[in-house]
Amino acid sequence: MIRRAAIALLLACAPVAHAQALDTFLWPPAFERAEIGAVFLSLSSTAQFPRMEAGPEANRVASTNGLAVFDRHEEALRLALVAPQVGVNVAAVTMAPQDVEHRGEDAARYLDEVGASPMVRAIYAGQNNANLGQPRVLRETYTRYAKTIFCVANCLQLSRAVARTGQALEFVVFAGREGVTFRRFLLYRNGVPAGDHAVVAVNGNGERRRLRTNAQGLVELPEDMHGPALLTATVIKPPEGADTRFSSDVATLTFIAPPATARVLTTSPPPEPPPAQPPSVASVEP
Repeated sequence: MIRRAAIALLLACAPVAHAQALDTFLWPPAFERAEIGAVFLSLSSTAQFPRMEAGPEANRVASTNGLAVFDRHEEALRLALVAPQVGVNVAAVTMAPQDVEHRGEDAARYLDEVGASPMVRAIYAGQNNANLGQPRVLRETYTRYAKTIFCVANCLQLSRAVARTGQALEFVVFAGREGVTFRRFLLYRNGVPAGDHAVVAVNGNGERRRLRTNAQGLVELPEDMHGPALLTATVIKPPEGADTRFSSDVATLTFIAPPATARVLTTSPPPEPPPAQPPSVASVEP
């Protein structure tokens, strides 16, 4: 209870000050759902995935791909997909930007955790060299993008899984010539594959594995990783002009990772991403 309250306080205060980057993620009630009907998803932030520890306020949601805000509990904000489609569904949420401060050694650990570029590290070091005698502080404005993939009735209609939603930073299931495995993903930054970029994969036990996209923006799960999983990546950008505040985009994707030996599924070409919509208020019963 104390831990959950502390995380909720971090999310509510501005600027926030914390060491570890929290994972903000979407979570369906089941990744494979037999019934056809409204699906209620949980949006939560945690320092230990997949535990849901703190739900953001509804006004922190900037846009979604058709979800409606339903209600909020201490551990999660619930959103409804009122009319899911048969097959694979993708739910996406974009959060409003928020200010954060990383102080002292926490800032160095954060830069290591997100795989910050040498340029970002050099600018941060230069800022602090210009303020000798002052506490070392990394000031940042971040925007979070959360997605989840789940099935309704079956997992056969795959086109939505391999399509972009239009978020500034997002993971998309990779469709190769042989089809889809749900073990390989493309990381897109502003619609372009982000090559040679740091990615963290987290399994259902909360164990974090550091990975990296290849030159084409493709990342593949380790062979021994399967079950409930989260991928996360951060793009941190240096200040612009006279501003001293860094900015970053943070993406997460939750899904069920099949065993490495699972069969390949075939798919059709992906559609273009629809425009994001402001969240509405759900009027359906859970």
